[in-house]
Amino acid sequence: MNQVDQASLPGLIKFDIEGILLMAMSRAVEDIKTRIDELYDEAQGLVACHRRHLSYLNNSALPPAEQCPLRVYARIRAHHLEIYWSRSRTRNGSNIGGYYSSSKLIPKGPGHHYRSRSLWLRAKPWTIETVLEIEEKMGEIRAEYSDLRKALQAINRADKKATVRKATIKT
Repeated sequence: MNQVDQASLPGLIKFDIEGILLMAMSRAVEDIKTRIDELYDEAQGLVACHRRHLSYLNNSALPPAEQCPLRVYARIRAHHLEIYWSRSRTRNGSNIGGYYSSSKLIPKGPGHHYRSRSLWLRAKPWTIETVLEIEEKMGEIRAEYSDLRKALQAINRADKKATVRKATIKT
C-alpha cells in the first residue's frame, strides 16, 4: 500500500506544480497588463499637464503663427501603448476664408526618447523647457513599457511552447 501511495505521489505533485505554474503565468500576464494600463494613465496625466501649460500661456488666443505647434498624444490599443509628438499647423483657407489645421508626426529616431534637438527646433521659446521635461518623463514610460512588452511576449511564447509540448506528450 505504501508503494502505491509513493508511486502516485510524484505524479500528483507534478500535476499540482504544473497547475501552479499555469496560474503564475496567467497572473504575471494580468499584472503586466495592469501595469501597462497604469503607465497609460501616467502618460495621459503628462499629456494633460502639457495641455494645461499651453492653456496657461493662452496658446489658443495667440495668432496662429505664434502658437506652439507641438502636441503630445498617448493612446492604448489592445494593451499596445503609443506615445508620440506631432506638429500642428494652422493655415489660411483659400476657398473658405477661414483656417484649417493639419498635423504631422515628428520622427522619434532610435531608442525610447525623441531627440531633444528635434523638439527644441519645433517648439516656441516659452514652451521649450516644459516640452523637454515632459519628453524626458515620456521616454521613461516608453522604456518601461518596452521592457513589459518583451516580458509579456516571452511569457506568451513559453505558454505556447508548453501547450505544444503537452499536446505531443499526450498523443
